[in-house]
Amino acid sequence: MKTQIRPSTGIITVVINTPQGRRTVSTGCTSPVEAKQVIKSANIAGIEVLAKANALSQATPPILSTIANGSVLATTITNAASQLHQLLSQGTPTANDITSVLQASESAFEDLVARELVRLTAAIPPGELAIQWDMAYEVQDIERVLAWTPEGAWERFAGPVARLTPQIPEDVMVGYHLCYGTFPEWPMYEARDYEVLVRMANYAVANSGRTVDWVHMAGPRYLRSEDKRFFRPLSDLDVGDTRVYLGIVLPVDGLPGLRRRHATASRYLSDFGVAMYCGFGRQPGADGMETMREHAAVVRALREAVS
Repeated sequence: MKTQIRPSTGIITVVINTPQGRRTVSTGCTSPVEAKQVIKSANIAGIEVLAKANALSQATPPILSTIANGSVLATTITNAASQLHQLLSQGTPTANDITSVLQASESAFEDLVARELVRLTAAIPPGELAIQWDMAYEVQDIERVLAWTPEGAWERFAGPVARLTPQIPEDVMVGYHLCYGTFPEWPMYEARDYEVLVRMANYAVANSGRTVDWVHMAGPRYLRSEDKRFFRPLSDLDVGDTRVYLGIVLPVDGLPGLRRRHATASRYLSDFGVAMYCGFGRQPGADGMETMREHAAVVRALREAVS
């Protein structure tokens, strides 16, 4: 699949060459840099989902476009996108307008994910598979830092947790990644403390309808390594035997910084693992293996230091 970007009336569209022919969709972006980031991060569940605000500075709702090879999802979200385009052309949409469009899109997407889970577990032995739900946008939604989302942020997180996770076979390992987002850089906003992530983790583990094997929770900026106020909500974490990984490994300060954050977190949580603040995807390094080697070296040094 080849992708190129071309401007169209101020909004950047994407021309994608597929075996079924050429398709054009809107990224909803006016900046080539933003559009490229949207395309780069858009591959979800085997389809292309492009969702971004018309112009971030104007805080307008996202334009949704999808390629799904003729599935019901493609029709539903294309209709939703057309509806939203029409609303935008008529002026500023109301909260009810946005809610109706989001609900139509979310229902179709959940249906697709449910079908993809069946296909995925049929192709890969469940005992060899691990699935992690990425909850960066849900965290931002609940924290009310997304200007274009309406009321109902908690339900947009809680509903899919209770509806989709129980459909995953018990032999498949399942985890949740709770993060502050990395677009265009990490973190997308400065969290006050761990309170929201702890509340989300507690809910996910209690309402997934099956074992949750791990939760990964992003940590603070390095300047807050010893900020007890940030880490204190960890004392309210109630996830039973679920493994907890705190994203407190930061490339900027290496082992010394990790030791400071580990010591502060240990005041409120006695048993946890450590990991990169937001996974490996956006780390520096010549390749992914180099990043993982650096990560392993720092964690190994921490283990030796605290043992």
